[in-house]
Amino acid sequence: TIIQDMFALYETMIENALRSKHVVVRKGPEGSIAFPADSMRYHQLLCFLPGMIALGSSAKRSVGETNELALAEQLVEGCHVIYQSPTGLGPEEAIFGNKASDDLPKTSNPSYLLRPEYIESIFVLYRLTGKNRYQEQGWKVFESIERYCKRESGYAGLKDIRNPDEGFIDDMPSYFIAETLKYLLLLFGPEDFLSLDDFVLTTEGHPLRRLLNAKMTSRYHSYIKEEVSDGAYIVYASAS
Repeated sequence: TIIQDMFALYETMIENALRSKHVVVRKGPEGSIAFPADSMRYHQLLCFLPGMIALGSSAKRSVGETNELALAEQLVEGCHVIYQSPTGLGPEEAIFGNKASDDLPKTSNPSYLLRPEYIESIFVLYRLTGKNRYQEQGWKVFESIERYCKRESGYAGLKDIRNPDEGFIDDMPSYFIAETLKYLLLLFGPEDFLSLDDFVLTTEGHPLRRLLNAKMTSRYHSYIKEEVSDGAYIVYASAS
């Protein structure tokens, strides 16, 4: 079926593309730590990966298949480690050494731009696992935002998460309200409010109700995948 084929493609992408190219493991004080990365670089935006993988894992689990939830939890822990700065906020970018024995990533761009990706993944993993540590991590980020980023007329990013005295970035992006604050609210709200069983949140945090009627998916009978480049696919589904 198309659903089974989609899960098979998802598994291929996780194993062949994501694990080999976008996961960097380094030794931490208490064991190995996995970080989301691209070309040996960490970027704040990559902290969406744990949530995406966890959601895919949840969908696969619903049809009795194995899942990658453990990988998602490992990656969000890497994001959490990077957030252990003097302000409790994470840098925009960091660089990894070339060897697994190298130290943890070194900050290369210390700015904080009020981004939502880490909070989004924490929210998803909390909803899927119920582990209180994700609420605790989210609350620490919220406290840091309130302490270091709140201004008289709104919120501003930081030029350097290592030293807030370096000043502010005079900008409050729309995603801060649409996503960062929304995911913080959902992290501490009732679990049946925007349930992940009933809604999917778009890349900009807009909730769309899921179509759970099996007849809707059964209308699609053919499935073709085309690998247009290394790790990039085109999927076609034709209606009967």
